[in-house]
Amino acid sequence: CWPKIQKRIRLNKASVGKYANNLFDSRAARAVALAAAQTEVAQQLFECCLDGQAFASADASLCEVREHVEGVKAYTDSWSIDAKMEVSTSMLMCRAVGTLFLADGPKMQAALEWLPPATELIRIAKEERSW
Repeated sequence: CWPKIQKRIRLNKASVGKYANNLFDSRAARAVALAAAQTEVAQQLFECCLDGQAFASADASLCEVREHVEGVKAYTDSWSIDAKMEVSTSMLMCRAVGTLFLADGPKMQAALEWLPPATELIRIAKEERSW
């Protein structure tokens, strides 16, 4: 789970870059779980990765999200992959996915007020090509 990894990162015993593929794998597994209507499994995967920690505590995880985004850029550049990722849109993705798991109520309604329209999310995903 990310909290254990996060502790190692903060003690300088590991780096976010070492776990970049884990985050991609977690996102893929979460997508499969959601597609299979396994919401609880998807939520557990979300809560145990950097995305979930960034959703729960954006300020505490921002530097790790920034490091992940820089790692993705270095990786895509090294392979000449036409994709990009921004810290702001990465945080938006964390918030958007986290919103899926909120119980319907005031927090959900508040989240829906800041969430961009689906067309904007699709535009970002097409432009960045790394969601």
